[in-house]
Amino acid sequence: MSLKVIIHLGPPKTGSSAIQNWLLINRSALLAQEGVYYPEHTVDTNGVSSGNVEAVFERNEDRSLTFSPEKLEQSLSEAKNKGAHTLLLSSEFFFKRLEPLFTAAPDAVALAYVRDPLETMESGYNQGVKRHFQTEVFDVPDSPKTGTLDYLDKLIGQFGISRFVLRAYDRNRFTNQDVVSDFCEALNMTKISQPQPANINPSYVFEALEFKRWFNQLPDTNLHHLLDRFCQGYKNGQDSFSLLSDAKRSRVRQNIQPQMLRFVERYKLQYGAVFLTNLTAQDKREFRKQGISEAVFQRLLLEFLEHSGVDKERLEVLLWEYKQNIEKQPELHGVCTKILDEQRILKCNKRRFTLAAFIKKIKTTLKGL
Repeated sequence: MSLKVIIHLGPPKTGSSAIQNWLLINRSALLAQEGVYYPEHTVDTNGVSSGNVEAVFERNEDRSLTFSPEKLEQSLSEAKNKGAHTLLLSSEFFFKRLEPLFTAAPDAVALAYVRDPLETMESGYNQGVKRHFQTEVFDVPDSPKTGTLDYLDKLIGQFGISRFVLRAYDRNRFTNQDVVSDFCEALNMTKISQPQPANINPSYVFEALEFKRWFNQLPDTNLHHLLDRFCQGYKNGQDSFSLLSDAKRSRVRQNIQPQMLRFVERYKLQYGAVFLTNLTAQDKREFRKQGISEAVFQRLLLEFLEHSGVDKERLEVLLWEYKQNIEKQPELHGVCTKILDEQRILKCNKRRFTLAAFIKKIKTTLKGL
């Protein structure tokens, strides 16, 4: 029996984290019910991973990766030994390293999602604020490069459309508005219990985005792990918004839409017409000018201090050390120090009160002897 090989390659910002998290959790059921072998891999505390990259690539001493035919053969052997008819591999890393995989597995097929380039840019910016200390406001040229779409077009031209399964990344069209359900549909996996919508690596609401962007001026990794966890869980804000004004968004859309239309028509993208129509709804999201008011900043800071487990003394040190770095809304530095001062004084007063109450109790006890 020949083994089918499916390579899910993303691309980036198309729900890969949610897909990989679900596949990992359901490895046993996938094998037993669908005959699909999905190699095991690690995930971080946010449920995010690099997928199966190390199932077929060797990590070198300098942390770079080199394709390993031996590792691919080992994964194929494991799939066969477990009685699978399909080896499923998933990693966004494969998007730019597909050639060695396709060469070593000449019958392999790649599954790729096609997302609106403008949405990809905004989502990528959000990720930059979340994980890469981005402090600048979001902006794009009126005629931006559509790199991901262009590179996918290049891959299809190189290997042929017959080796690709293309899906429109469109939450409004997905079953349950969930990319994992669409992934299962694309691979005709119908026997396994259908996934419930998962929220892995979610975007921040607007208020949390701006809160985190301000704190990115304090480049401390431990602090930012706590901020990221807090901001991902903070939902008391606006979750549907655009960082581009209506006029700017209209200009960008006008310039990139012809490329989208050509791609959809050339490759007969499934649900392509619906996908293009739904972009109109995306363009109607409310524009939010970046920045955060003192009142909103103070509300988020108080919640962060109460619920995140942050070391407040360490935070005070960081605010002092990086004071000169703070160029974005520097007045918020004063809000931070004021609140931390007030909380420190309150804590000291509590200690004094507790100590005084303890001394009074001792005196009362001694008088009774």
